[in-house]
Amino acid sequence: MKIITTDPVKTSSTTVATATEVKKQLNIESTFTDDDTYIATLIAAAVEIVEDDIIADIRDISNVLTYEFHPDESLQTHYRIPQTPLRTFTKLEAWDGSEYITIEASKYHITTNWQSFEIEIRETFTATKLRFTYSTGYTDAKRPAKLKQAVILKAADMYDTERSSYAQGVTPIFTYDALIHKHKRKYY
Repeated sequence: MKIITTDPVKTSSTTVATATEVKKQLNIESTFTDDDTYIATLIAAAVEIVEDDIIADIRDISNVLTYEFHPDESLQTHYRIPQTPLRTFTKLEAWDGSEYITIEASKYHITTNWQSFEIEIRETFTATKLRFTYSTGYTDAKRPAKLKQAVILKAADMYDTERSSYAQGVTPIFTYDALIHKHKRKYY
């Protein structure tokens, strides 16, 4: 089985939390808008922190992953992509030397698990590159409330350390860990 570690090209059109929600966490009036741009950057950083901590996507992400074979390598029958949670697998394409050809869905099988998803190629074809197109993460309607709240809490922590999830600045309160615990992927 080939584990693909190349990073895909990711695009996301969703936001996990709003400045208004972070201000609510901080007990700041919603009419105070001077720091909204700054809070938006903190939210973006908080999303990355949560995704890094749980080793999974929490935004609705469209992915295009291209895998190019090394000169001494040939087509494998199994490929593992360590990215979760998989929402949809759109297509598998093979580069024939001049263009990408879409592989029929009947020629491969997708299996998902907690830490990755796998593509089993059931028929042989010739290719020097493969391109996988798929979606990971959560839509706004399906995102677990705990993950959204973890982003809000983490952004609020970065905005104001005196009101953060640390009592007296030193002792951690384990709210953030409790929010993300169920969603952490562990690799051994």
